[in-house]
Amino acid sequence: MVRVKNSYLRLEKDAVTGKPHPLLAGLEEVPRIINGVWRVEVEPAGPLASLPLTLIPSYPDLPMEKVYPRVTKTGIAQVFLREFGQGRVVYFPFDIDRAFWEVLSVDHGLLLRQRGRVGHERRAAGHRQRPRRAGRDDLAAAGLNDHSPGQSHQPDDDERPVPRVDSIGPQQVRIRLPSGATARAKSACSRRTWRRPSNALVKK
Repeated sequence: MVRVKNSYLRLEKDAVTGKPHPLLAGLEEVPRIINGVWRVEVEPAGPLASLPLTLIPSYPDLPMEKVYPRVTKTGIAQVFLREFGQGRVVYFPFDIDRAFWEVLSVDHGLLLRQRGRVGHERRAAGHRQRPRRAGRDDLAAAGLNDHSPGQSHQPDDDERPVPRVDSIGPQQVRIRLPSGATARAKSACSRRTWRRPSNALVKK
């Protein structure tokens, strides 16, 4: 991991269509935005279908006569978009979440919001995770709506750059149980009962 200072992200357009990637919705006329602070040096395993974000390396921020990028175009990807079967991956090799938390840049907020839409286009957006063991005989599953990044650490709602939460629609939770296990389910978000087909618990 490399620490960067006064580094930027170049917003690219498709070489064939001349249009920006859907990930950059809301930033169509923006040539570059600020980078994070920590970056992982990643090389793609193969050719990338698109390069929506590329790196503008660090350059001095003082004195003023030296504040200009030495390299304006590198082609170094700063977001990786892949599809695996029915799944999609949107990976930023830099700390965009920490940067948004601390700096509250609207540009980073837009990228995080679009990440949810691009990455979950085929199904309702949200966060999926494996159940975690909460006790010897207990499993806990939690879901997080990361479709809208409008929630920040600021105590005052007026200081949020995106003061709203986007609805993601109905969700379904499925927990596969070990063979022969019996279960009793509880939910913190609804009084609806769970149904149990075969060896799974399912809640709508």
